[in-house]
Amino acid sequence: MSKRIMNVRNYSVDLENALAACQATGAGIKEKYLSIQDKLPQNIQQKIQHCNHLRNRIMHDKYNPTLDEYQQYEKDMREVLHFLHKLANPKKQNDDEAMMILGLILLVSIGFLIYKFWVQILTFIVGIIIIGAIIYGVYRFLNDR
Repeated sequence: MSKRIMNVRNYSVDLENALAACQATGAGIKEKYLSIQDKLPQNIQQKIQHCNHLRNRIMHDKYNPTLDEYQQYEKDMREVLHFLHKLANPKKQNDDEAMMILGLILLVSIGFLIYKFWVQILTFIVGIIIIGAIIYGVYRFLNDR
C-alpha cells in the first residue's frame, strides 16, 4: 500500500474519532458527519464531503490520486480535524483565549513599566545636564572675574 493511501486511511480513522468526540453517531464518516452537520459551518461540511468522497474512491475503487488532489486532501483534512478538535474541546479553546488575554495584559503592563522607567532615566539625565550646565556657568563666571 502506498504512503498516500496509508495516510488517507489514517486521516479517515482520525476523522471518525474526531467526529465521535463531537458526539457524532452512526456507522462511518458520512453518517457521523450528518448526525452533527448542524454544528458545522458550510465550508467544513464541504471539506468533509470532499475528503470522504476522495477517500471512498481511493479505498473502494483503487483510485490513485494525483499529487495535487492528495495535497488538497491533506490540507482540507488538517483544517477539518483542527475545527473538530476545537468543537470537541471548547473549554480548552476558552482557556487558550483567556491565556492570550492575560498575556496581552502582561505585555501592556511590562511596556507601561518600561515607559515609566525610561521617563525617570531621561528625567535624571536631563537633570544632570542642567546641574552640570549651572555648575559650568558658575565656574566660568567665577573664573572670568
